[in-house]
Amino acid sequence: MPSLLKSARMQPDFAVVDGDDDPNEQYAAEDGWEFASVSGQQIGIRTSALEEKCTAIEMLLCYARELGSGFGPYAVETLDLVMPLFNFYFHEGVRFASAAVVPHCLAALVGNVDSATSVAVFGRVVDAYLKAMIGESDDMTFVSQLFMTFSECLMVAGPGCLNGDQQQRVYQVMVELFEKVLASINSRNGNKSAAAAQGQGQGQGGNEDEEADVDVEVDDEMVLAENEAMDSISKCIRTIVKLHPGFVPYIDSLFPYFMQFSNDSTGYGLQWSLCVYDDLIEMMGPLSFKYAPSTFFPIFSTGISAIPTSPDVAQACLYGVGLMAQYGGQEYYPAIVSQFLPAIKSILLHHLSQKKAPAANVEDEEGYIFAIENATSSLLKIVLNLHDYLVSSNISVPDLLLLWFNSMPILQDDEEATLNYQFLLSLLTSSSSSPSSPSPSSLSFTSQIASKYPLASLLSLIPNNPTPAAIDSLVHLSTMVVDSLVLDFLPRDLGSQLLAGLNSFISSYSSSQDVKSQVWSRIPLDKQLSLHKLGYI
Repeated sequence: MPSLLKSARMQPDFAVVDGDDDPNEQYAAEDGWEFASVSGQQIGIRTSALEEKCTAIEMLLCYARELGSGFGPYAVETLDLVMPLFNFYFHEGVRFASAAVVPHCLAALVGNVDSATSVAVFGRVVDAYLKAMIGESDDMTFVSQLFMTFSECLMVAGPGCLNGDQQQRVYQVMVELFEKVLASINSRNGNKSAAAAQGQGQGQGGNEDEEADVDVEVDDEMVLAENEAMDSISKCIRTIVKLHPGFVPYIDSLFPYFMQFSNDSTGYGLQWSLCVYDDLIEMMGPLSFKYAPSTFFPIFSTGISAIPTSPDVAQACLYGVGLMAQYGGQEYYPAIVSQFLPAIKSILLHHLSQKKAPAANVEDEEGYIFAIENATSSLLKIVLNLHDYLVSSNISVPDLLLLWFNSMPILQDDEEATLNYQFLLSLLTSSSSSPSSPSPSSLSFTSQIASKYPLASLLSLIPNNPTPAAIDSLVHLSTMVVDSLVLDFLPRDLGSQLLAGLNSFISSYSSSQDVKSQVWSRIPLDKQLSLHKLGYI
């Protein structure tokens, strides 16, 4: 460690040579020297030393990450070394690696120092980050790294780690960055409008076209960097709200900025704001309803209707509806049932009418599939969380479950898949339960709902009556299970239980081996072989 820390502390070597002199006479390129002409002089820096410094800090990162608490004796010294390097402009890798080390050093301190020391060290960490976030606002790529690693620091420190003054400073940093990014967005949108107006006039010359192409490339790089930074900021907001319920008043003050981003429908602003809204619904729960009537409901409704042209926007909105059902509480129920449930049903019924193929007017097929899967998952979340409200509103839960079943499988969005396949497993096991199975009162709420709606009844399956429609339903059921297992993205135990539940369900429907043979004969052989290779059969 001493030699590693020494390398990490290395300072860059500089040289200044008169413009008429040859720097290679004193500073050989093979020794790592690079020169650039500045104001009649040649300024040189030995880059090999910078690479050694960067490598040393990256090694510190590896040690801190792998050793955990065992790195504790070196954690404070390493923090003192790397935090000033947030401003080390000579080498980008040094800055990024330095920021990445910090959360691992904080984690190494847990259990190795007393609480007073932890608070003091964490306070210095917060100060370093907040100063750098403002100072580096022209480098949005590094701003992204700062916010991402700052969020990791907060997760290490735990609930309530930021005091009131620190929360206010975080808020002020976000305001400054939001104003800067919004100004950039407005400037770009203004330039686009001006270019579009100019394009309606005379054609441009060749040189002007080349200059325009260069401007577009620079613009794209700037947008990408801003997008990454804003994504890290949104994750930081989520983390802060999760750990600090008292931060909600600052969210109220930030909300007008979120709404300004929502107006950026041609760029990333709208998509970003939707992700923030989703996080607020999840993290704030019923408290988020105060934003719903004026913001969430109209924006989500408009976004969902744009599924053919903007499926990514629709996906974020549909996901948000599911979060409303899961976390929003009863104040959300009327709008979910009257406004969003009909929209979800319409989307899924239209999708099924197209035989689950994207319609001809869909511009982004992959995004469209993600949106459909989120509509499917949100429908299930509505059924599970609003069950009694749906029943009291005279809405047919069996019809909703049948629509959910027909809209399955979920094969792209692995975050949503687990919940849906767990419920499918509940349907399978409750439909083929033995006399020794648990009573409904001892089951989880999800399993209790599944027990009320036997899968055979939902699918109109009459035992030992293998009609073509019945076989089709069993094939669809088997296909959704097999496809999920072949992709191997479900937890292993859930996959095994699904396959066992499927076989048990088919056997309980018909004891005839012919029925099972008919069903499996329609499962492609390559998928059956994949199940064998994965150890499922």
